[in-house]
Amino acid sequence: MIRCQTVKNKLVCFLWASMACIISLSVSALEQSTDSLFDDRKLSLKVWVEPENNIVVSQQVNLYIEVATHRWFMGGTKIGLLEIDDAIVLRRDNFAVNSSRREAGENWAVQLWTLTVYPQREGEFIVPDIPITVTVSGEDNKPVTGTLHSHSFTFNASIPTEVMAKVQQTEGKLSWLATPLLEVSEAYIQDIEALRVGDTLQRTVHFKADNVAAMMLPAPEFAAPEGVSIYQKPPLVNDKINRGDYFAERLESISYVIEKSGEYSLPELTFYWWDLNSQQIKTVVLPEQILSISRGGLTNEWPANFLLKIVATVFIIVLVTVIALHWFKRRQAKPEQLDGVARKLKINFVEACQSKNYSLAVSLLYQWLDFQAMHNNHTTVGIISIRKWLSQLEEKQLQSQFNQLVERAYGQQTDDNKVFDKLLAEIEKSAKGVTLPALVRDKLIKPIELRLN
Repeated sequence: MIRCQTVKNKLVCFLWASMACIISLSVSALEQSTDSLFDDRKLSLKVWVEPENNIVVSQQVNLYIEVATHRWFMGGTKIGLLEIDDAIVLRRDNFAVNSSRREAGENWAVQLWTLTVYPQREGEFIVPDIPITVTVSGEDNKPVTGTLHSHSFTFNASIPTEVMAKVQQTEGKLSWLATPLLEVSEAYIQDIEALRVGDTLQRTVHFKADNVAAMMLPAPEFAAPEGVSIYQKPPLVNDKINRGDYFAERLESISYVIEKSGEYSLPELTFYWWDLNSQQIKTVVLPEQILSISRGGLTNEWPANFLLKIVATVFIIVLVTVIALHWFKRRQAKPEQLDGVARKLKINFVEACQSKNYSLAVSLLYQWLDFQAMHNNHTTVGIISIRKWLSQLEEKQLQSQFNQLVERAYGQQTDDNKVFDKLLAEIEKSAKGVTLPALVRDKLIKPIELRLN
C-alpha cells in the first residue's frame, strides 16, 4: 500500500488511481462487446443448409441461423437482407424457435431462425455473409448489443437425368418442380352432358404441394376452341406453415361460355414433378373433356331472327302501354280541369247568344251535353232527342226556349237574344233534380247521342 505523505506524492497517487480506473473501464467495455463475448465463446453463431448434398433444382433448401448465448437474450434479433443469385429466398417464419441447452456446465439460450431457398438453375450457389444484430445480457447483467457476421459458403443443385431427358424432348418447354408431394384435382360445376348453347361451364383446378412456395406451383394455360369463349379469374394462392412443415395451394377458376352448337374438346393437361422421396419423375394428368353441345335453348341463328322478334314484341307492348296511359290520363283528368272546360263552354254559349250567332249556340249546347256525358261515365247506349228529354224534365219554359233557339239558328227570325243566353244554365239547374246518370240508368238517355228530331 502506497502512502502519500507529501503534496507531490498525493498528486502522483491521484494520477495513478485515475489511470487505473480508465484502464479498468476500457477492459470492462471491451468485455461487454458482442465481439468479445463471441471471442470468449460466450456468444455463438452458426449458419448451415439442409440438405447439404444431392440438392435438386427448385427443391426447398432450409437455411438455418442459430444464435446462442451463455446468459439470455435481452432484445429482438434482426436478420439482415439475404440475396442469392438465381435463387428464390423467402423468410416464411416471422419468429425464431426459442430453446435452451446445457453446454460446459452452463445453460445456454438458443434462437433458431429458418429461411427457405429455392435454386432455379443447376450449378453452384454462394450464400454470402449474413449480418445478425443481437442484444444479450453481459457479465454485469446489462444489455450488450452488436452485429455478428456469418461466414459465406456454397452449395450445389442439379437436374436429375430423367427430368433432363424430358426437357430435351420438349425443347426446353417442360415445366416441373421438385417436391415430396404434388396433388392436382379438377371439378366441373355443371353437368357436361347437358350443356346447351348459351350455357356457362364453371371449372376449378386445385393444386396442393408440400415444401414448395405457392408462387412456384404450375400456372397452366387454359385454351378453348372456336365457338367457346373462356374467362379466367386471377388464381388464389396460399402458403401455410404447420410445426415447421410448409404447404402451398393454388386454385384456378375458369368459365367457358358456349356460343355455338357442336362438339368441342377441352385438351388434356399434364403436370410433371420430381418426387423427392422416391427420386423419380412423376406426372399428374387431367384428362381431355369432350363437350357435345345441342341446339337446345338458343340456336346459332338467334341473333338474326330471335332478337328481331323480341324487339318487335317489345315495341308493340311499349306502344300499347303509351296509348293506354294517355287515354287513362285523359279519363282521369283533374276535377278542376273538367270544371274549367265546362265553364268555358258555358261562357262561349252565352257569348254566342248575345252576338246572335244562334247556330254556334246550338253547337255549343250539344258540346256541353256531350262533355257532361263523357265525364260522367255514361256507358249505356240509347238515342233520344233533346225535345223529348226536356219534356221528361217537365220544364215547359225550357222547351219553349230551346225551340225558339233552334228556330233562330235555322229559321228566319231575328228576335232579341236575352231569352236564350241563360238557357244552358237553366237546363243545368233544372236537370239537377233528375240527374243525367239517373236517366241513363233508366235507359232514357245517353246525352252524347242527343240529337234533334
